[in-house]
Amino acid sequence: LASGGGVGGGLSVPTITRDPIKGRYFLSMSGVSDLLIREDSPISPGLPNEGRFRWHTKRAQYLDITSVHCGTDGTADVYHQFYVRTKDGVKYEFGTKPGAANCPTEDPSQPGAPTSFPTSLQFFTRYGGSAWHRYHYRMDVSQITDTSGNQVAFTYWQDVRTDSGQGGVGSRLYVRSAYPLSIDWGANPPTQPSHVYKVTFALASDWTIGDQGDIRHD
Repeated sequence: LASGGGVGGGLSVPTITRDPIKGRYFLSMSGVSDLLIREDSPISPGLPNEGRFRWHTKRAQYLDITSVHCGTDGTADVYHQFYVRTKDGVKYEFGTKPGAANCPTEDPSQPGAPTSFPTSLQFFTRYGGSAWHRYHYRMDVSQITDTSGNQVAFTYWQDVRTDSGQGGVGSRLYVRSAYPLSIDWGANPPTQPSHVYKVTFALASDWTIGDQGDIRHD
């Protein structure tokens, strides 16, 4: 299985990827990938989703796209949690942990960090400017809600590796790759707060063999 692709049983998982060089975001849904363009100012107070940023695709897809801005301007750690609503009213969340507060404050790159960080948010780490930074390169779909309130939740297995800096600066964790681990569905709060059904995927693994690097073991 591959997030955002049609690999493994034909499963295609919606995702938003970020170009780490230019900082551009791309939405992939229903087999179509498109550039996301952000409006300059946040949504005004008193309006629905106030404080969020509004986005649109380069090609018209009739999607209502907003995001919560996480992190501090001017640092590499800035990222967005995205919310997409289709023209038929289906809502998608990307890079979030459903039911949790926006923009978790813990640093998942710290060895021994809490496990409450969203598994739908993928990142790598780099040391620069006398500090470690996280660069978020993918926000996978974390929850889908239809117009009747029925929910589907996604959990991801993350291949977490260690980036060891040079010159005694310590090390940080990063997500080398991530794949769907489980899908839960059947919840419809408040009448049905918990999911009823669950499917868990058997994942392939990577082997590291000397100088040959990583190979797939299915």
